[in-house]
Formats: sequence, C-alpha cells, structure tokens
Amino acid sequence: MQTPCSWTEWDGVRSIGYAQPGVLRLESRNHNDITLRYPELAGLNDALGARRAVLDGEIVCFDDTGRPSFAALQHRMHISTPARARALAQTSPATYVIFDVLWLDGASLMGQPYAQRRDTLATLGLAGAHWRVPRLRPW
Repeated sequence: MQTPCSWTEWDGVRSIGYAQPGVLRLESRNHNDITLRYPELAGLNDALGARRAVLDGEIVCFDDTGRPSFAALQHRMHISTPARARALAQTSPATYVIFDVLWLDGASLMGQPYAQRRDTLATLGLAGAHWRVPRLRPW
C-alpha cells in the first residue's frame, strides 16, 4: 500500500490519543470523545505495553489504491452505537496515523524540538494493522 509521506497530506480527523495500559481515549480537536467510533484502534495499548502516552495524529480510512479517503471516513464520523462501530470497522477500517508524541511516561515532551519528539516516537515501534507513524517529508 502506497501512502503519502507527510502528515499534511492526510485527509482525516485530527485526534489526540491518551493511552495508558488497558485504556485508550481518542479526542477530537473539539475535545469530544470519539473512542467509541474506532474500536479497531483499541489495540494500540497493547503496542505501547506498559507505557503511558499522549499522541497526536489523524484518523484516516484508505481507499482501494491506498490513498486516504475522506468519503470512506465520513461513514465513521458520527456513529453512536458500539455495534455499528464494530460493523464499520470491518467494512471501512480506520488507521491512526501518529505524527507526534506530546507526553510519555509522566513527562511532557512539549518543550523538546519536534525532531526530538519524532525520534522518541520512533523508539515506540508503533506499526500495526490500524496505526502507523508516517515517514517525514524531507524539507
């Protein structure tokens, strides 16, 4: 699957992920809890192990060519029942494209340069079926 190399090219829903062992909360830019809409992202906690993190990224759906599809994502954005969310996770799976780590294991990383936070993010090994860290575009 070919995907764009820069987060600025993603056509999705911006989301802050609050992860701790056993709990993942996804929040929209309007501070709405959107976790229920994307049950396939819950496994991100397993990928983080015992780590606690605040992640910044975008939730996207990909089309058959591997490109982000806002049309596919729109079906996921306003659902309100867990059963409907699980059904749509099968037919229109979402991916959390993570491009920053803001807080890790009790320490804010916001005072660090972005490049340093990206290096920290890379050490977390977040590559899964429904989450990934995109490579940076060379400037």
